[in-house]
Amino acid sequence: MAKNDLKAEQLTNTTARILSGVEIPKNLPVTSKGRRLTKAQKLKLARVVCDVYAENEYNLEACMNAVGIRSFATWKKWNDEIDEVRALYDEAIKRRESKYFATLKKRARPSLEKKVSGFTVVLRSKKIRRPTRA
Repeated sequence: MAKNDLKAEQLTNTTARILSGVEIPKNLPVTSKGRRLTKAQKLKLARVVCDVYAENEYNLEACMNAVGIRSFATWKKWNDEIDEVRALYDEAIKRRESKYFATLKKRARPSLEKKVSGFTVVLRSKKIRRPTRA
């Protein structure tokens, strides 16, 4: 077993714990300190990060860690250097926001209907008896 195979295996084990229920491809390039990735490899990783970020409730850092990007500085550098990565990230933000507002609309509708129809709730206070000291 080669050294890179071991890292990839360790990466998939931690990924399963970080993002439960999210399918992440197994043939992704492995990032590590001092390793130079090509533009195509960076784009492949960025596509996966942006797809996971747009479709789920996980934050960007968790999505990056799941595919093997360990620092936010690396992600920022890729965004500054490669325009395609920036475009993917902008598109992921738009998809995530539209999904968020759609779910917010679903959750807000019943409350608004109750408010408009004059639904009221009567709260009764409850007396709490505290135990006396002996």
